[in-house]
Order: sequence, then structure tokens, then C-alpha cells
Amino acid sequence: MKKKTVIILTIITLLLIPVFIFAQDNTTPAANTDISAPSAERLDLGMNAGIGISQLTSGVMVNGENVARLNYHFSFRGMYFFSKHIGIVFDLGNHFLRTKEESTTSSYYKQYDLQYIFLDFSPVFTFKKIYLYLGVYIGFIVKGEFEDSTTKESNTNLFSVPDFGLCYGVGYTFDLGKGITLLAGIELKNQINNFQRTGTTGSKIFSAYLNIGLLFNVK
Repeated sequence: MKKKTVIILTIITLLLIPVFIFAQDNTTPAANTDISAPSAERLDLGMNAGIGISQLTSGVMVNGENVARLNYHFSFRGMYFFSKHIGIVFDLGNHFLRTKEESTTSSYYKQYDLQYIFLDFSPVFTFKKIYLYLGVYIGFIVKGEFEDSTTKESNTNLFSVPDFGLCYGVGYTFDLGKGITLLAGIELKNQINNFQRTGTTGSKIFSAYLNIGLLFNVK
């Protein structure tokens, strides 16, 4: 299972390498209208979306193995800079967290498919074409499904409300001209509280995304 996760994360990283090289090759003195070189006060609004993987931070099932599953998120994103290199980034959107555990001694498995409306808020720092942020998110479950080898149940009352977690992001910016900025990067999310109301300490989900965003300067 750990090998599968490493392979998927390696693929995501390799996909970003050409993006980073392109960003370096296309840095010109004229490219000064994107968030990599913000004015003293600047507001950019737009959309962000990502595809990635999620899994439990630790196994709950005896003789079980965690399995990484594909997931995705999308959001309305804003970035407000109050100085040249420091600002805040905020997202309001929808993310899907999916987990699975498989028994190593039988055909038994159990999995969760969770959908949340979330809001996150993070300080953001820029250096040349690079952006970096670290913050928190809060989520409210709108759909929760549990499935194992014999049963399937959909009931949001089984899951914690609200959901809290940490979010981290790093990436590159591309100036497309006319106040439009493209963002490409990696984002990580890690739950702080158990997603199950009666869950154990292993009922927390880690997720990693390959993100693409498009922002428009409005101020």
C-alpha cells in the first residue's frame, strides 16, 4: 500500500516538473501583473480545482491495509495581498474524501465516501514566481457513505460536524496578461478531528491534490 502511495505521489510530482521549468523559462521583466509581483494592495478572485488521492492516516482494522483512493475538490478562490509578498488566500468549495481498508487475511474490506462543503483561510507568501501557504479549514458534511463486504449505508449522522483540518500549498504562478494569473501547484489536507462521531484515533484522513487555478485581478 505504501509503495502504491509513493508511486502516485511521484507521478504527480513528475507532472509538475515541466510546469515548473516552463515557469522559469517564461519569467520576463514584463511579467509583473501576476501575484508573484503584487502591488502594496491587490485582490484576485477566481476558481481552483484539483485531483489527487486520500487515505486514512493510520489503519483502524486489525490485519488491515490502507488503500489510497482518487478524489477531487473545487472551489471559489480569492487572494488578497496587503504588502508586496504577504497576504491571505481563502477558498469556499466542495471536497471529496475517500478511504478504504482491506483485510490482509480475508476478502473483507470497508470504505468511506465523504463529501464536504469547506471554507479555508491561510496566510500566503510569494517569492518571485513561487507561492506558499499554510492554514486551516472547516468543513460541513453533505454526503456520507459507508460500505463493507456485506452492507452499504448512507447517513451523515454517522460523521462529525464540523470537520477541522490543516491545509498546505506550494506552487508556481503564470502571468497570462490583462490581470489574469494561472496557478499550478500541490495542496495537502490533514484532518485534525476524527471524521466518525464514534471513531478511534485512526479515523482521520490525509489527502494530496494536484491543483490548477485561474485568478482575475479586481483591485
